Amino acid sequence: MKSAINVQETPLYQRSKYRKIMLLTAILLLGVLDQAPSVVNSTIPAMTETFSGHALSLIESITTIVNLFVTIFVLVSGFLVNKIGQKQTALLGIGIAAISSIVPVFSTNFYVVLGSRAVLGIGIGLSNALAASLLSAFFKGNELAKYMGWRTAAGGIGTSLMTMVAGQLLKLSWHMSYLVYILFVPTLLLFIFFVPEPEKYGVFVQKNEEKKKSVKEANADNKLAGLGTVLALAVLFFFFLVGATIFGTKLAQIFVTKNIGTASEASVVASIFTLSQMFGGMLFGYCYKHFGTKMLPVTILLRGLPLLVIGVVNSKILIGLMAVIFGLAGGMTVSLIFMTVSTVITPKNATLYNAIPMVGSNLGAFCAPFIAGYMGSAPDTAMRNAGWMYVVMSVVVIVVLTAVSAKRKDR
Repeated sequence: MKSAINVQETPLYQRSKYRKIMLLTAILLLGVLDQAPSVVNSTIPAMTETFSGHALSLIESITTIVNLFVTIFVLVSGFLVNKIGQKQTALLGIGIAAISSIVPVFSTNFYVVLGSRAVLGIGIGLSNALAASLLSAFFKGNELAKYMGWRTAAGGIGTSLMTMVAGQLLKLSWHMSYLVYILFVPTLLLFIFFVPEPEKYGVFVQKNEEKKKSVKEANADNKLAGLGTVLALAVLFFFFLVGATIFGTKLAQIFVTKNIGTASEASVVASIFTLSQMFGGMLFGYCYKHFGTKMLPVTILLRGLPLLVIGVVNSKILIGLMAVIFGLAGGMTVSLIFMTVSTVITPKNATLYNAIPMVGSNLGAFCAPFIAGYMGSAPDTAMRNAGWMYVVMSVVVIVVLTAVSAKRKDR
């Protein structure tokens, strides 16, 4: 009788490899769609012709308004999860995104298109933090670390493929490019049929004995447990994105102003960086298994050193090599940030705590152009100073980790 009860309580995704694959696919697709707003940026020139009666800045807001609403509703999702649960919040967000994302396919009214993009931001914001929190709800340990890395890699690969497809559809019309968001539909179906409710079937629920031994579960009733760690990671992610955005915006300027090459050649280096970041995510699980959180200051330092080199050299080959290192370190750092969040969350605060670092990253990307102005008017100077910023961040992380370790020893 006892064994029968155990079998009944064991979720299908743990008993069936097929269902586990489908569960993982659904969560990884959710991670891809979180980065989907930018895949149609190439439609702006064509839309400018269609909406010639509107200012260019207003037309460009079609791409930026999504991020504004994502930033707002990624925090709302944490409170909504406490009311209706993680799966239901994800389904609501994906459903809203699936409907709103294809409105531009059929509409020629500028304000309808702009409004649909705002609603898309609401949908993505509601589901944005759930890709990370659902992974930590269903997996743990080295397996969780591996899948966190996969999430980072899948986001890069999926975004690249969607951008490529949107570009091909643009040959038909800018309206057709928005059909790329049809990917929301299979994601919604996978969530409906293959993602169980983590509040009932997650690892927190099943491993009662291990929960008692866990420090984070000793504070499970305290919704604010680990908040300091999460806020610190949000600040880290803020400056991390500032540096990443400066790299992305200043690279082509360095190529042109220093006569290193053309803007087109700079875009090739940027593509190398994107691919390297994917591989960094894929390698994360292996590295985390051997080094854990101790690798954080190293990966941040490896973000800074390449920018210092890029800011002084004139070799395309050397800059390309630095872009590889910059990307590899980036993929690992992003995965490590969310892996660290997973060590302090509880079922009550999982979504909110995963949302907070995302808010930090969105604000970092938004503020980067303004901060870059203070880092130097010349692109190579801004690049070098962004590198020094990463070096300082690495030192700060070392100091913080050392202080935390000493405090734990005193206990």
